Amino acid sequence: MLSNGLLAFLLSAVSLCLWTDLEAVYKMFEAGDYGAALRELVPLAEAGVAEAQDNLGWMYRSEIGVPQDYNKAISWFCKAANQGDAAAQYNIGLMYEKGFGVEQDYAEAASWYRRAAEQGQANAQFNLAEMYLDGYGVPQDYAQGYA
Repeated sequence: MLSNGLLAFLLSAVSLCLWTDLEAVYKMFEAGDYGAALRELVPLAEAGVAEAQDNLGWMYRSEIGVPQDYNKAISWFCKAANQGDAAAQYNIGLMYEKGFGVEQDYAEAASWYRRAAEQGQANAQFNLAEMYLDGYGVPQDYAQGYA
């Protein structure tokens, strides 16, 4: 049985390794080496790393280094969002708001934006505010929109 201290150390070491891997992926993105980024992201995403899942979904949605595939994008976003990843929750909201790979559904978009906004995700806060101001998917409420 591992002590709490040893378990915490091992978890932080694993987190550091994953962060180092993701840092390398971001450098590959900046350099335009999307093939290398994809090769690094897939194993991380398959291992359940939410940030990698969200990034892989973004690649499929945006046709960056892979053919555009909204179904794969939604699938990866959902895996990350179900782990509480605010960026992925925002991305699902965007998919529903724009009708990318799903039937356009403002109420569903607002629901996903709200989840991300409650975690402080700025883009989700902005989009949710606009939905309140315009009355898309939620009752029009200027006070809520400005809040």
